[in-house]
Amino acid sequence: MRPHDPLDDAWSSTLVSDDEPDAHLERDARHMALLEGFALLTTRQRELLVLLAEDPPPAYAEISRRTGVPIGAIGPTRARALERLRRTPSVQALVATVGTAGTESSRRRGS
Repeated sequence: MRPHDPLDDAWSSTLVSDDEPDAHLERDARHMALLEGFALLTTRQRELLVLLAEDPPPAYAEISRRTGVPIGAIGPTRARALERLRRTPSVQALVATVGTAGTESSRRRGS
């Protein structure tokens, strides 16, 4: 076995930090569902949601400049984009799966 530098990001990313052994599978499923859902949004909706997800998000004036969405319409446009994303088949399937998995997890823990 080769020694690993604990400060090396590549090595530390291989460590499992979640308590659940299948957590990476759940993350991958969420990621895929969101990617599939994003593909069904308009370019403007995708761009707006990506900008708002930045940490920290740009100022609304910058978002307006980049997307062409008026400042006063950013919030309502975001709400419509999120609602459309929630209604995509991939996200709907994920929500149904997560709801079922959450119920099963609760039963196993005795909740």
